[in-house]
Amino acid sequence: MTEDLVERLRKRAEIRRNIPTRKSVQNGEPDRIADLLEEAADALEATISSTGYLDVNRRLNKEWAIQNEKIQMLEKECAALRQQLRQMEYQTYGGVSQ
Repeated sequence: MTEDLVERLRKRAEIRRNIPTRKSVQNGEPDRIADLLEEAADALEATISSTGYLDVNRRLNKEWAIQNEKIQMLEKECAALRQQLRQMEYQTYGGVSQ
C-alpha cells in the first residue's frame, strides 16, 4: 500500500509536468508542486527503507502463508474425521436414517 502511494505521488508529478496548458510547462520552468510531490515520494521511500517496513511486510507475508498452510491441513483433517464419523454411523445404524 505504501509502495503504491510512492508510485502514485511520482506519477502525479510526471502528469503535472506533461500538461501542455500549464504555464510552467509552456515557459519551461520547474513545477514546484510536482517537485514537492517527488520530494514527498523520496522521503516516504527513505522512511520505508530505514524502518525496515519492507522486511517486516515480507516476514508477515511468509508467516501468513505458513498459517494458511496449517489451516488447510486442519481442514483436511476435519474432512477426514467427518468421513470416519459417517462411516461409524453407517456401521452402527446400518445405513438407516435417523
